Amino acid sequence: MRPFVDYYRSNDISPVAQPLDARHASRRDSLYRELGLAPVLIRGKHVIEFGPGSGHNAAYTASLGPARYVLVDANPRGLRETAANLAPFAHLDITIVDALIESFATDERFEIVLAENVIPTQHEPAAFLRHVASFAGPGGVVVCTTADAVSVFAESGRRALAQRLAPIGLPLAERVERLRPVFAPHVATLAGMSRTLDDWILDNVTQPFLGSLIGAVEAIRALDGDFEIYGGSPHVLVDWRWYKDLVGDARRFNERAIEAYETQALNLLDTRETFAAHDAAFGRELQAAALMLFQELQRREADGTAGDPAAYRDAIETVRALVAARAPHTAAAIAELLRQLDGETNGPDDAQNLAAFWGRGTQYLSFLRNEPADRVGATSAALR
Repeated sequence: MRPFVDYYRSNDISPVAQPLDARHASRRDSLYRELGLAPVLIRGKHVIEFGPGSGHNAAYTASLGPARYVLVDANPRGLRETAANLAPFAHLDITIVDALIESFATDERFEIVLAENVIPTQHEPAAFLRHVASFAGPGGVVVCTTADAVSVFAESGRRALAQRLAPIGLPLAERVERLRPVFAPHVATLAGMSRTLDDWILDNVTQPFLGSLIGAVEAIRALDGDFEIYGGSPHVLVDWRWYKDLVGDARRFNERAIEAYETQALNLLDTRETFAAHDAAFGRELQAAALMLFQELQRREADGTAGDPAAYRDAIETVRALVAARAPHTAAAIAELLRQLDGETNGPDDAQNLAAFWGRGTQYLSFLRNEPADRVGATSAALR
């Protein structure tokens, strides 16, 4: 089974709709600013987007006036809705391609490559990312999203809870109906939530997660050599080095970004808190503990033994114990999750800390493709 596309196709869904209003445009503008993509840098450029969903984000990108815009997806419903959302931009050179992303091929290269919420949980996400990034021309920008076990730990906990309250063997519509009143108070705590509760359940709770996660560190390593980190949301990389020292091998943009992310794992766990940087070893230990829960969820969903929430207790308790001293409020929310899994509490009114406990989910990264050596040499010669 292929991640995302087979689930979407078999259920005739594209659970990513959101209002195309001024708030949506403002959100996208804010995101692009953090990634280093001012509107003027998209206007007149050649852009390709992989996995546009139903085209709501693409509508904003199209509004910035790219010279050419190619969108690649293989979900029939998503393709239809993307075409509808891009209909107001018929004056632009827009091509919508019905193809699996991993099978897509073209000799065309683009100045901007976009791939949001499609790479984590692919079967081989690092290779998938490299394939997507290969369509960027020299100096081009690649934007992708990442998700690691810490950033999705709160969602993984809700997924475990959902298995108890709405077993996987039930029809999908019945699962959603049972989970709607449970998670409505949770989603209500997210001020910036822009899609419907049902879509969130379908995409984050009931969808099979078949492949592996890929966090920011793994993504940077996957592209290292051909690409260098450019921007990110949230901002993690703070570099106090003098720009005149950033020459040749001393640039080390990717290495500095990896060092920064490994000291910020705790900040990915709970959006309500902002923690001081910790040592990298603790970050790696927290990632390993959180990954235990994600992988156990995957294993039990795959082999049909997902009905016993006690199976997740050890992994969840390991994370709680790890963060108890540094993040007591977060640890208390995790303790509430454990009580809910044990059936000791009845719902969000008994676990208000848990209802507001959300990790940072996906992180956005932008990368610049390195220029060929001959072009760098020509630029150097021109400056002399």
